Amino acid sequence: MTEVANLVKEALSVILALTGFFLFVGFAYNFVAQQVHIMTGSSRGLERAWSRIGGMLVGLGLVLAAAPISQVIVDALAGL
Repeated sequence: MTEVANLVKEALSVILALTGFFLFVGFAYNFVAQQVHIMTGSSRGLERAWSRIGGMLVGLGLVLAAAPISQVIVDALAGL
């Protein structure tokens, strides 16, 4: 059973790393897109930037919390 638990932990690590990468891409895209909106004089550009940043920070918190929570669940299930 420990081999399966280790495999699941590795898979979760890869998934969380990919999620972090996509979060980074989202921050970069948001930065560039909002710069274009602000340069072109879009009235909602700054509002959209702050709402997206807030959403991404919530996502970052969830990604950071997912690793320890998933480890606890895997360890609990491996002990059954």
